[in-house]
Amino acid sequence: MIAGFNAEGLSTNDPATIVAPMRSVDALPVLPPAHRIRAPALVAGAGDPLVPRSRWLASWCPGAQLLEIPGADHITVLYHPKVLAAMRSLMRVTASQ
Repeated sequence: MIAGFNAEGLSTNDPATIVAPMRSVDALPVLPPAHRIRAPALVAGAGDPLVPRSRWLASWCPGAQLLEIPGADHITVLYHPKVLAAMRSLMRVTASQ
């Protein structure tokens, strides 16, 4: 399903429009929050240009869990079994607090 979604999305969009945001990632000004995020957090990174941003974001969240999934892309990382298990675990911990 995900592969079909990706193929369909790519076939119906202008390639330059898809590529432009990825080329501009390094120029994206993301400023640290005024206060560190205290809520439990899961930051999932994939094998794409956003991995350094994921690492940086996790560094601003005390106790954040950073989960990098090599070989996953920006869409499939959301459905990866390790990410889903980590999200379920985080929700259980958060609900018990």
